[in-house]
Amino acid sequence: MRTRPLNDHWGAYGFAEMSEWGLGEPEIRYARRLVARFSELVGEEAQLEHGGLGGLFRDDQPRRGASLGTWVEGLAALWRLSSTDERLADLRPRIENRLGCAADILASRQVTEAQAAAYGTPELAQGAWFVDGETRMDDQQHSLSGLLYAADAAEGRVRREP
Repeated sequence: MRTRPLNDHWGAYGFAEMSEWGLGEPEIRYARRLVARFSELVGEEAQLEHGGLGGLFRDDQPRRGASLGTWVEGLAALWRLSSTDERLADLRPRIENRLGCAADILASRQVTEAQAAAYGTPELAQGAWFVDGETRMDDQQHSLSGLLYAADAAEGRVRREP
């Protein structure tokens, strides 16, 4: 039985960076599988977010910012790759759709100013990502970097330079 690829945002990052060297067909096939995997995950999360059938197949707990953030990072990297390698150009609209959807979900889960007022230090809670009142450093890091890369894609910036 063939298994699905992992949620390999590092692989997606690597392929996007290596695109200028020219990727082989095995890498392009794997990148296509990553697009399918991230798209599937985002679709499930969107159904859960909006009361769809996704809740029938898994618990109703939203994914942590770290999980959803890595999906956004991976999709953004695959968008960059699809923008520079014509063998993936046919997937660009799908990637853009799922990337936008995932970024919207991620942004909607940020703690608002009104929600932050319930925390002991609202200035530290506002804009952060929590699940059951808890957060971790990687919830913030992956969420923020994912949203930055999604903004690059939305604005058509193929490269993020220091």
